[in-house]
Amino acid sequence: MQRFSTSERYNLWPQAKLHTQWPDKAEPGNPTFDNYFASNVPSMENREMQGRMNVDALAALLDRIGPSIVLVHSQSGQYGWPLAQARPALVKAIVGAEPTGPPVHDLVVPGAARFGMDFANAKTVGTAQFRDDPRLKRYGLSDIPMDYSPPVTADSPLSFVQQEQAEDADLAKCWRQKEPARKLVAVGDRPVLYLAAEASFYAPWNHCTIGYLRQAGVNVEYVKLADIGLRGNGHMMMMEKNSDAIAQVIVDWLDKNVATSTPARQ
Repeated sequence: MQRFSTSERYNLWPQAKLHTQWPDKAEPGNPTFDNYFASNVPSMENREMQGRMNVDALAALLDRIGPSIVLVHSQSGQYGWPLAQARPALVKAIVGAEPTGPPVHDLVVPGAARFGMDFANAKTVGTAQFRDDPRLKRYGLSDIPMDYSPPVTADSPLSFVQQEQAEDADLAKCWRQKEPARKLVAVGDRPVLYLAAEASFYAPWNHCTIGYLRQAGVNVEYVKLADIGLRGNGHMMMMEKNSDAIAQVIVDWLDKNVATSTPARQ
């Protein structure tokens, strides 16, 4: 309820109060909420192992079904980038609906712990509303090994630096590579879309992921839903009242950016 369905009640990050799109009464006992809650399952504690297993499984799936458009959301966002490296010929496009972030260090806001890190144990970074998870994402976008050019090695790891000043009072200070930045291999060789919701708990740091990708050579199209008239969405945008309109944004972008092929006649 704090993160997804009724963030406007808790106001744990600056944009939370803008949330308006959850359908019906967003609390236990309501059929819509209960159906959503019943779909949740436990996650693995070892995020790197979980990531490797998912990327391997997705790669095996693409080997069976062929070239595909990969749509990721939230936690699954960390799988899309290494999957593009593992199967570059089979990932035709990546559509990210607020894919996992921010880079380098997860951001922690008050309220329930995220990935086992609560606000009290997070690292203060000069602001009362945001703190950094002290755990490092060694490959920037994930703990899953990723290919960069020049290569990342034990003797030459990625180096990161944080912005000295946030871009806005309601935004987090982003982490990026220390210049000269290495380039992500293969990820930018296809169209990439990033959708950002207005009231999501990702709203303070969506721009950080965009900045990291672009610095690493990925040409990503950044669509803020509020800028195109789709207001009030939280992180679970696919479940909210205007989800059909958001789906249409994706369809229109795919029509414009991903070529279709006509099967050869027998």
